[in-house]
Amino acid sequence: MQMPAVLKHCEDVRDYLMDYLDGKLPKSDAFIFRLHMFLCSKCRRYMGRYKTSVELAQHILDDPPPLELINLTAEFLKKQSKDE
Repeated sequence: MQMPAVLKHCEDVRDYLMDYLDGKLPKSDAFIFRLHMFLCSKCRRYMGRYKTSVELAQHILDDPPPLELINLTAEFLKKQSKDE
C-alpha cells in the first residue's frame, strides 16, 4: 500500500488544504490529513495563517470601500493617465 502524498511532504499539504477546509476530501484522506496536522507543527501554523487570511479577505469583501476613497482613487488614476 502506497502512503498518501499528504504524509510524504509538507509541501503536498498545501495541495489538499482548501479541499480539506471545504470538506471535499474523502474520509480516509481527511483522516490522513488530520494525522499529518497532528504530527507537524509547521503545517498547523501554515493552516492557521491560511485560515486567518481567508477570514480577513472575506470580511474585506463584505464591507465596500467608502465613497470618498473611491472618488480619491478615481481622481488619482485620472491624473496619472493625463501625466503619461
